[in-house]
Amino acid sequence: MEESIYSPPDSELESTKSYKDLSLSERLAESRRQIEESRAIQTLNFVWGLRLAGDVIFIMIFVVGLISAKGNITAANVMIAGFVTLFFGVEAFCIIGYFRRKSWCQIPLHIFAAFSLLNIPVGTILSVLHYYKMPKVRFAK
Repeated sequence: MEESIYSPPDSELESTKSYKDLSLSERLAESRRQIEESRAIQTLNFVWGLRLAGDVIFIMIFVVGLISAKGNITAANVMIAGFVTLFFGVEAFCIIGYFRRKSWCQIPLHIFAAFSLLNIPVGTILSVLHYYKMPKVRFAK
């Protein structure tokens, strides 16, 4: 039997080569990817920074509103304030995970961005930017 002249590329090729060992075309591709990633990070930092500020403001509004309604506290008011605080608190926690580049935050942020699509026009714009730029960012394992 004849042996094939084709040999598949090594799957460990990228992880074993240092930047100095790359060919010129591989260096250019890596540089382009790094530039795209830095632009995506800039945009996503803006998007999720706005969302984090909004989350903190919403939490403060609901907590202060609950505290100021001393005599009119009902179970429904407490449940609504608790749900809103929990929702925005979890989102804020995931956003902080994004800023620390943790890989576990990707799926929750996709879910929160999907919820935000309904907040026309600002939430929709921020969510579209999220879905467009997020695949270009590398996260720590």
